[in-house]
Amino acid sequence: MLSIELIFAVIFLYILFLVMVAYYADGRRELGRSIISNPYIYALSIAI
Repeated sequence: MLSIELIFAVIFLYILFLVMVAYYADGRRELGRSIISNPYIYALSIAI
């Protein structure tokens, strides 16, 4: 069985990863090069 500490660590890392992706995407948007215009990113976001 998984320990509670491991579960919380994985949850924390996942949330940290999501925040990093959002920060990166926001920076690209401000430069005028949105990552959403990429067809692969768009297809993956639709899949989720």
